[in-house]
Amino acid sequence: MKLIRFFVVVAFLGTSASVALADGVDPLVGTKSGGGSTPITLTNPNPTFDLTVVHDPGDGSICSFAGDTCAVVPTGPGANMLPVFQNDTGTTLTTITLFIQNGTTALTYHCNTAETSIFANCSTAIVDGGTDVTLSGGPGVLPFAFRSDDDSDDSLCQRVGPSGAGCADDFVGEFAVDIEGVPGVPNELPINTEIRGTVVTGPEPGSALMLLLGMVAFALTKVARRAA
Repeated sequence: MKLIRFFVVVAFLGTSASVALADGVDPLVGTKSGGGSTPITLTNPNPTFDLTVVHDPGDGSICSFAGDTCAVVPTGPGANMLPVFQNDTGTTLTTITLFIQNGTTALTYHCNTAETSIFANCSTAIVDGGTDVTLSGGPGVLPFAFRSDDDSDDSLCQRVGPSGAGCADDFVGEFAVDIEGVPGVPNELPINTEIRGTVVTGPEPGSALMLLLGMVAFALTKVARRAA
């Protein structure tokens, strides 16, 4: 019995050591306001993102913290900026899940507790193939709409949209996915790391179909019982 206990303790310590070694990179994940975006619609409720980690030039023009590292869109519209998503569903998004795929670099994601203006609550969970970062509470993401702030650029922003210079604050219904290193901790999120994920705001097509088939089967069962 003592020998069995010894091996159990050794196995536990070995596992703990492995976890500790794998926990060397701990980027923060959160959401913040942004302008110019990928639409979230009823037909496309779960848009994806492909990002590359870059180093802020030191003025905070790219990352939330000047001189830090963060994950940005590498090419095309919105290049070198955080990925921004626009709520075109017509209803407020009260909960979203950011599914971040496992990559070649082992990353352990944590909630950014400083970013709570859109969602008040955040939790992370290791799932098959990656990490789920679930955000809820707070005002959520309102349906996308122009909202005048009574300044000189209102008419311009209404015409060109949130991607116009200084126009992000003239609209509601958008959010940026902010994945960044911890300020002051070197190599917390290594440059050139590729990060892929999905903004999950609705059931996947397969899940939705299974749910629909389950509801149909349940209804047919009730009909059959009444007929009997």
